[in-house]
Amino acid sequence: MEEAVPPAPAPPVPPLLPFDDPWQIRTQSCTFEDLVTAGEVVSLNHIRDMSGQRNISLVREGTKFACAPDQVEGFKKYLSNLAILIDQEGERFDLDFEWSSPLSGRAGRFFRLNGLKKEQGMATFLYASLLRQLGHQGVQDMLGLSPGSTALPADSEAAATVLAAAATQLRQAAGVYDYLAEVMLPPLFASLKGDRPAEIMARLSSVMCQLCLAEAQALTAFRAGQRASSSGSLVASLHCGAAELYEKAAKVIRDYIGDFTIASDRLRRYIAIGSSLATARAHKVMASELLAKSEAGQAERSCLDAQQLLGVAMNAADIDGAWRAVLQQELADVERIKKPIESDRLIVYCQPLPREAHPLPAAKVLVSLVPYQLEKISSTTAELAMQS
Repeated sequence: MEEAVPPAPAPPVPPLLPFDDPWQIRTQSCTFEDLVTAGEVVSLNHIRDMSGQRNISLVREGTKFACAPDQVEGFKKYLSNLAILIDQEGERFDLDFEWSSPLSGRAGRFFRLNGLKKEQGMATFLYASLLRQLGHQGVQDMLGLSPGSTALPADSEAAATVLAAAATQLRQAAGVYDYLAEVMLPPLFASLKGDRPAEIMARLSSVMCQLCLAEAQALTAFRAGQRASSSGSLVASLHCGAAELYEKAAKVIRDYIGDFTIASDRLRRYIAIGSSLATARAHKVMASELLAKSEAGQAERSCLDAQQLLGVAMNAADIDGAWRAVLQQELADVERIKKPIESDRLIVYCQPLPREAHPLPAAKVLVSLVPYQLEKISSTTAELAMQS
């Protein structure tokens, strides 16, 4: 009689929900040589180079935008030359640039912004969003969820390397958003007249900074959960740390609600779901930890609390199929853990089901932002083309 082949382990639930709205910012093409008169302080060659760099790096067509690591250098060069131009030309309110605003829920509309510093703010926001998107894309590739990608073994060194790189990119993005919130955008507030993109508001960059740190922390908790040597309480505390960071992002919105009247409902829901999902994962991890201590009643209650949180998250996900798919995977994983726990509680331990779950461990945050420094090194389109 042939031995039964054990079923293949279920693929891991993605640690992050897909949310590429910040990377969906669009801008209309422009040529600086038409905007800045030749013979002024800057050279015509410098102006032409900036036009090429902007059109290569920032201007995208269509509705879905791919990203690649080699785009980072293009952004750096444009932002560097733009900073040099601002030093030499000043604000130049007579110059206009057009940008869309997906984080205000109006991705199809373009807003006209006057002045080089507003252009600098929007371009820097898009650069931070590129870094964040690269982190997300790396995780998708690792899990085999991107077109043409192959999943890496969860416990492999290659997977650990990808997760570490993705967390670093999210921390770098947090550093750029923090620079926007604290240094670059606040001086522009007085000159913002009428309707404007949400991305030009400093408070939104504060939210994005905390959001990126929460995502980096979620990856840290995910990786710890894959290590056999990690204790359940440690992994749960790391998930609690992610929830804490999501809540910090939500608190910025609550505390400065007047600045977020134009922020999209989708952004708010993403943050709320991220917090609920991280807390549910902490309860799920604690369920296995409690069962190992023969506390089957408390373990089952932890599973029930996780399911309740995931139900709330499912309601917030509304009709977003990609978010609901991840949450459904998580619900299935909790149910998989809960079934044997419930059986053990009733048959082996004969324990009652408590009304309240065992307290979660204190949050443990291991991530921090990577400080951003604006570089000012003049570079040309020819150099950019040679590297592409």
